[in-house]
Amino acid sequence: MSTTIKLPQTPTPLEDIYSDNSGTMKQLGWTLAQLSLYLHCIPNIHSENSKFALCGVQVQADADIAEQVWQLLRQAGKPVPLAQLPRKLTAQKIITEPALRAILQKDARFVIKGPLVTPA
Repeated sequence: MSTTIKLPQTPTPLEDIYSDNSGTMKQLGWTLAQLSLYLHCIPNIHSENSKFALCGVQVQADADIAEQVWQLLRQAGKPVPLAQLPRKLTAQKIITEPALRAILQKDARFVIKGPLVTPA
């Protein structure tokens, strides 16, 4: 089950974001206040008058994460468990394992075999 929170491109009330992501909120056990705190901590989220919107930089953020993973794999010189990679990213990059897997699966430089990520 995915723990991805879908964020709007246009300013949307917090309550609407919460209800649009009700399955994820239930899975995480988050309240409205916890979602608000989370959204305030994410870079590239614009907030104004309790409305939130994602700024249009996701493609570049994905490319930055993929590049950082590529550098980590080159330094390691061997396959690295996918579960370890989110902890090895810089402090500005906060990502879940399923989200990282999705980014790496789209990038031709990586092969995911079981729990390991290897260069293609």
